Amino acid sequence: MAEKGKRRGRRTSLDVLEEKIVKAQARVVATKKAYDEAVGELKNLIDKKDDFIREDLYRRLLQSDWSYKQIIEMLSTKPPSE
Repeated sequence: MAEKGKRRGRRTSLDVLEEKIVKAQARVVATKKAYDEAVGELKNLIDKKDDFIREDLYRRLLQSDWSYKQIIEMLSTKPPSE
């Protein structure tokens, strides 16, 4: 009978593994959530940067003395190599 009592007092290695699995799954869920939020923030920042560049380019085109034809010709050529 004493042997049986010892087994009840100790956790089996399977119980320990199952507990570790549950904890690892919780970490994965938390990490995925943080990752998804970081990716969303990065996308938002890149979109804002692209909007800023697009608006700046448009504003500068409107303020320039270049004609539409000149701008198109310039954009259609390759830039000089450095």
